[in-house]
Order: sequence, then structure tokens, then C-alpha cells
Amino acid sequence: MRIVDTTKTCVWMTEYGNFAHHVKVKQRYVWDQKTREFLDKVKAVLIEKEKVLQKGFHLFRAQIGIEPLDGEHPPRPFDKDRMIPNAEYVGDGRANSRGIPVLYLAERVDTAISELRPWRGADISVAVFEIVRDLRLIDLRIQGPETHGNLWVDLNGNSPSEDVKNKMTLRSVSDAFSMPVNRSDNAIDYVPTQIITEMLKNEGFDGVVFRSQFGGANVVLFNSEDAKALSCTPYQVEEVTVAYKDIGPIRLYDKGS
Repeated sequence: MRIVDTTKTCVWMTEYGNFAHHVKVKQRYVWDQKTREFLDKVKAVLIEKEKVLQKGFHLFRAQIGIEPLDGEHPPRPFDKDRMIPNAEYVGDGRANSRGIPVLYLAERVDTAISELRPWRGADISVAVFEIVRDLRLIDLRIQGPETHGNLWVDLNGNSPSEDVKNKMTLRSVSDAFSMPVNRSDNAIDYVPTQIITEMLKNEGFDGVVFRSQFGGANVVLFNSEDAKALSCTPYQVEEVTVAYKDIGPIRLYDKGS
């Protein structure tokens, strides 16, 4: 049996986790040297993932709710002002801090609706937005088996190559952005990705693209004026399905407990 020394290699697997923990509970606004070094590494990796979102491209934004029914008109979606984020009401999100509006969009209608975690029968307003100029985005989507999170394992006990380290950094950041958001999430959980977003914004990028856990992709634009609302349609959710599988054995409890 081969014994693997992971004392060197596992540090790269936990590097993002260490960064996230540090900025959430120790030091957030003034970074220490270790945090700066990690963010410099993230920046160097991410700028290689630049893509252009062309003027005229259409994306979708969903909000739970429609205009109140009055008995005289068919169901109507929210008006345009309701579909555009207002700094006065903006809360914390994975790509923004409270009070700083960004535009969360999706490439498909079903993705936009699913990101809301709606219930059966929920009324949804879905607006079509058009990109008004060519935008520089960072594409955080990754594909292929070479990006699997276990790349850090080295059966010879050697430190991973720079290429593997970079793929792991990209994977960690990508997973952090793609992780589903729950209504019960603590705002502190968004701090790591908020910091990375601010860094990219400071570098002159206009937004990020990341994989949705519900299929398709999400797009965040740092400036809400980079897209204009063209139309809005009212929808109602007909079904909400859940697929699942066993991941472990059944646990039996004592009858007397």
C-alpha cells in the first residue's frame, strides 16, 4: 500500500476555504499579506477567462410577483422600474454588498425562474434585457474532468504543478459563485465572492458569468445601465420537481429513544 503525504498538496485544496474563513470572521476590509497574495493569484487566473458579451444580446431577469389583480385586466407583470435594482432596497448578494446594485440576469427563462426557488402556483414576472454595448466579462464556467476537485491528489507525494494549482483556484472560485443561494443565508457568507467581484470591477471588467445549479448560466453586470429592459411577461409556476438519490446507509434508531 502506498502512503500519500498530503501535507503539501492539500493546502491548495483548502486555500480558498482559508481565504473565505479569514475575510468572514477575522479581517475583511484591510487585507493582510496572505490575503493579498491569494487575491493576486485569483486575479492572474481569472483574467485569462475574459470573454466579450456583445451588444444586442438578450438575457432574462425574474422577480417573484406580478401587479395586483383588479378583476378588469388580465395578469400583468411588474413595470420596468420594479425589474431594475434600486440601491435603496438592494440587499447583500453573492456579487454585491448591501446598497450596491448590480444586475443579476440569466441566459434562459427557466434558469431565471429557478434561481428564485419558487413554489407551485407562484406568479413570476420575467423581463427581457438587451445588452447596450460590448462588455468585458470573466467567464467562471469550467468543463471537463481535468477540473475535478480531487486534482490535488498526487500519489507520489509531490506538490501539484502550477497548471493544476491554477485549475484548482478557478474551480474553487467557480463553485463559490455557483453555490445555490438560500433565503436563510447569512450575509457574511457572501463576503468572499463580494471581495472577488470588487477586485474584478476595479480591474475594469463589466461583470461575471457563472454556472447555474439549475442549468444554463447566470450573468451579473456590475453596472445596471449596461442592459435595458425591453419587455416583461407574467408566468405562473406549474410544477416544482426534486430528483434525489441515496448517499449512505439507513441509520436505525433504538426503539426506546
